[in-house]
Amino acid sequence: MNARVRITAATVAALVVVFAPSAPAQQLIGGDVAGDRLISIDRDTLEWTLIGVHGNDTLSGLAYDANHDILYGVSPSDDNVFIVDRHNASLRRIGPPGALGFPNTNGLAYDPNHDVLYATDNNTNVLMTVDVNTGVGRAIGVISGGFTEIEGLGYDPVTDTLYGLTQLQLRIVKIDVDTARAEAVSDPLPAGVWRGLEFDTQRRVLWATTVVINASSLIYTFDPQTRRLERVGSIDGVPAIQGLGFVAGRCTDKERIARARCENGRLKVKLAKGTPGDAFTVEITGGASIEGVLNNKGQAKVKFKDVPNGEGVADSTWACGARDSRGYVCR
Repeated sequence: MNARVRITAATVAALVVVFAPSAPAQQLIGGDVAGDRLISIDRDTLEWTLIGVHGNDTLSGLAYDANHDILYGVSPSDDNVFIVDRHNASLRRIGPPGALGFPNTNGLAYDPNHDVLYATDNNTNVLMTVDVNTGVGRAIGVISGGFTEIEGLGYDPVTDTLYGLTQLQLRIVKIDVDTARAEAVSDPLPAGVWRGLEFDTQRRVLWATTVVINASSLIYTFDPQTRRLERVGSIDGVPAIQGLGFVAGRCTDKERIARARCENGRLKVKLAKGTPGDAFTVEITGGASIEGVLNNKGQAKVKFKDVPNGEGVADSTWACGARDSRGYVCR
């Protein structure tokens, strides 16, 4: 297995990452409303396997809560959020029928940093939070900025950013979770019936789908940093993927920066006690950053070169949602 590494600053001259020969499988899950089914999609080959048939023909948005290992789904015709068993696709409704209170909700995303489930309703163009115990939606506000009909949502826990996919304006947007104001982060998207959106915390991209009735859904990646949209291919024989959920490895709740030592401009940072195969990002004072994957002991070592003298802080974020910081001094 090759390490997937991105170096995001010119000042970073060297990197050492120790990684597992086989990391635990991250999983991209798709919800196909044409077949009332849940599928698992291989992110490299786009081959898919059936997880199960749930029988709900409008189960649209999906969102994965890595903190509690729960996959949520929303059905606009039922006006309910469901807990979806990601192993067999069985559904358990949260609250009584119609508990959500917004009967055309399609977008769904989970913020693991603050344990908040977000949703968007197309009838009212409202951004809301959803009480995961009662299933009741609580409006934050009407989405502004000139964007309507947010079909899909995805959340990046590293940057604390909520992304949305708008069918009418054909854009990927970021949405302020306090004000509900949206701002375009993509160029105009190709014509199509855009539906699913999810953030891949390991590869640091958004996945997006278009529905192609009587054919195969198309799937794209979008990099928010470079604003590059790439058509990856089609999900053969699956016409209507309207929901996407990405399952990352669970946190151990013991993730930490074990060491951050700097000498002669060379800073060495060691990560420890994580989940083997989990992705991580280390950023240091000044903005230099390195991404990588933990080894089979849940550890990694990274090296920064030409670090300026003085005090600094190394911040690490793991794909599962854990964070830690450690100070250092370069002399």
